[in-house]
Amino acid sequence: MAWYYLVAIGLMNVVGYIIFRRTESQRCEAAKDPKAGAVKLLEASTGLWNYVRHPNYLGEILIQWSWVLPAGECCFELFAFFRNSKLKF
Repeated sequence: MAWYYLVAIGLMNVVGYIIFRRTESQRCEAAKDPKAGAVKLLEASTGLWNYVRHPNYLGEILIQWSWVLPAGECCFELFAFFRNSKLKF
């Protein structure tokens, strides 16, 4: 795997972690005040909750994909090897 793929995957992990932690802290802060209503606070938020319905899941998905992508390339290479080989299963 080329170094620039590894850098891109590392950046995806870091961006996903930042999104996840920031939105989780916003959600926890909103949940601390039961009188204000957590949903209303999050809907009125100027953070990522304004743009995406569940940004904490977005961050989590980015982190998980950054773990899967290196293994995926290995599997694609194996698939190409067996597809081009003369072995039939």
